[in-house]
Amino acid sequence: MELTEAGGAERTALASVLSHFLHLLAADAAPGRVLVDDEVLRRLSAAAVDLLQVDAAGVMFLVEGRLRSATASASQDSAGRMAQLQELLQEGPCQDVLGRGEVVVEADLRTTVQWPRYGPAAAAAGWGSVASVPVIGRGRTLAVLDLLRHAPGPFPAAQLALASTLADVAAAYLLMASDRREADRIRVGLARQALYDELTGLANRALLDDRLAHELSVAQRSGAPLAVLFVDLDRFKDVNDTLGHAAGDELLVEIGHRLTATVRAPDTVARVGGDEFVVVCPDLPEQPGGDRLHAYVSALARRLQDAVAAPVVLAGEEVVVSASIGAAIAGKEHQRATDLLRDADAAMYAVKRRRSPVVVDLRDDVASESRLSTARDLRVALQGEQLRVLYQPIRSLDGRREEHLEALVRWQHPYRGLLAPSQFLPVAESSGLMVSIGQWVLEQVCAFAVRWQPGTDCAIAVNVSGNELAEPGFAGHVRGVLERHGLEPGRLQVELTENVLLDPGPVTGRTVEQLRAAGVRICLDDFGTGFSSLSHLERFSVDTLKIDQVFTRRLADRQGAGIVAGVIALARALDLDIVAEGVEHQQQHDLLTRLGCDYEQGWLVGQPQPAEALLDGVRRASTPR
Repeated sequence: MELTEAGGAERTALASVLSHFLHLLAADAAPGRVLVDDEVLRRLSAAAVDLLQVDAAGVMFLVEGRLRSATASASQDSAGRMAQLQELLQEGPCQDVLGRGEVVVEADLRTTVQWPRYGPAAAAAGWGSVASVPVIGRGRTLAVLDLLRHAPGPFPAAQLALASTLADVAAAYLLMASDRREADRIRVGLARQALYDELTGLANRALLDDRLAHELSVAQRSGAPLAVLFVDLDRFKDVNDTLGHAAGDELLVEIGHRLTATVRAPDTVARVGGDEFVVVCPDLPEQPGGDRLHAYVSALARRLQDAVAAPVVLAGEEVVVSASIGAAIAGKEHQRATDLLRDADAAMYAVKRRRSPVVVDLRDDVASESRLSTARDLRVALQGEQLRVLYQPIRSLDGRREEHLEALVRWQHPYRGLLAPSQFLPVAESSGLMVSIGQWVLEQVCAFAVRWQPGTDCAIAVNVSGNELAEPGFAGHVRGVLERHGLEPGRLQVELTENVLLDPGPVTGRTVEQLRAAGVRICLDDFGTGFSSLSHLERFSVDTLKIDQVFTRRLADRQGAGIVAGVIALARALDLDIVAEGVEHQQQHDLLTRLGCDYEQGWLVGQPQPAEALLDGVRRASTPR
């Protein structure tokens, strides 16, 4: 029976019950508020008694193919015993509902032949009639609602229709709660994946960056000594080549255990590469004079080297490996965690180059001079038109959506050739040139976008650094560039990394909101490599998530595919577009298609190209033959 066909009293009662359940759903949406299934089913049985004027109601739910008694309406202990009896016997109206997927009614339990054991027991307990209504969601029976009356007799059709409506409302809530639990499971798995190295269980690069930034901030305030040691295994490739990758993995796990056992409890040991580890040592014991502090750190490095050098049995063979360790002690020149990590890395390479056992706090290394030289050349490059913008296509997997592009900056150095972003952008950030480079790239992209696919929704993505977002007038500058070139805001997409949103200041947060309000698309890049993105997705409205290429490479294994599937499901739940980066093989393309990914980007789709090459391709495609 439709609600519009019900009488006035029924409509009023049903509206009241539905309002109650909707209020329940709204309350459950609040943070930290999740009702368990049993509480929902208890409320369902209580609502059934109030609305349908039956003597009692109970609910049974399905667990591993068998019905279990869940709950009974308030003060109806006998109804609960009837549900428990059905569970014990696996016989009765609920069992029949499970098999048929439809309402089951028995008008007279005293004479029923349907249930030889349950019928007499129910009649002896004082029940005359029963109706059981399935709670169905997504094509399967989730639970069964039992309606019990003391008097025998049929159940009116209107009463059963109202009971079915109640069951539908309960099913909707149960499914929503199940989806939220699954989303929580995915969130916990992604958070674990994002924070810890899968092989060794040590902190990964994301967690290292966070802890090192925190410890450096504490050291800058308190003056307590802080050191970072970069550990690189020597000739690790030989182990993989001779004994196999499984033995290599076993060695890495063992080295991780040894490093952790050698350092203090407050220290952090992280794995940051194939055979590279980093140790962060905060709040070191006070040492009078810099030389003694260096000696203390050098002694610690030698203890770590001794721990690594102890023999280990791999694949039945005793193996001995060594480690090159460089260290850096926090000083005034280390304003950011990356500065300290960079100097420890440089010190480690100096150990390999000079074959000295330990280098501590390398300040005059060739790498330092190289960074200064790069910064000088970069200032000249900005004025001398040495920078280039290349565009890499982002293709729709189903072929029905617009294709997009990502703008990638390169440096055509007069002596060193074409340099990738990793070779000069870190220097640009540390030397204060990042904002100027970003402004130049934005101008180039908007000028090209008005010529590329005019009249379409094709967007071009531009990577924006935290330095640019922190500029108070950045959003206004972007709007000005769009207006000057006559470009629709939706044709521009700003890509942010998770780390930018890790701890955004008031200017950064306001800038993201202003860009979104202006119609500019927002993309969260390298999704899964940080650890705070899930908590920020709701705070910062974004349009697109990009799955980092680290996960795309692992699509062939079950766990990697599971992570990607989880991210895609999360994006679907939040109504976001999803882009997989680093797609290089047809197998990856096929798997992403099956998983329902929206877009793919990588060398399988196309390599980065200059603007004119893309425009020439469009002109050739549109020229009649």
